[in-house]
Amino acid sequence: MISVPAKIFPRAVDRNRVKRLTREAYRLNKHLLYGFLNSTNQGLLIAFIYTAKKVEPFELIQSKIILILKMFIESNEVVRKNIQ
Repeated sequence: MISVPAKIFPRAVDRNRVKRLTREAYRLNKHLLYGFLNSTNQGLLIAFIYTAKKVEPFELIQSKIILILKMFIESNEVVRKNIQ
C-alpha cells in the first residue's frame, strides 16, 4: 500500500505521480525482499507513507526504498538470530 496525504499534496496529479514513482521504485527492487522472505518462509504486508513536502526525483525515492528494504532485512535477521 502506498499512501500520499492529500493535506500535503492537495492536487491529485501530484499524489498520483508520487505513488507511481514509489510503486516503480519498489517494483525494481522487490527482489531484495523476496529472496529473504522465500528463504525464511515468511509473508509480509508493506505500507509506504510518503511524508516529504515536495515531489522528490525518482533516484532519491528509489535509494530510500532500497534503504528501507535493506534495513528491514537486517533487523529481521537480528531478531531471528536472537530467537534461535
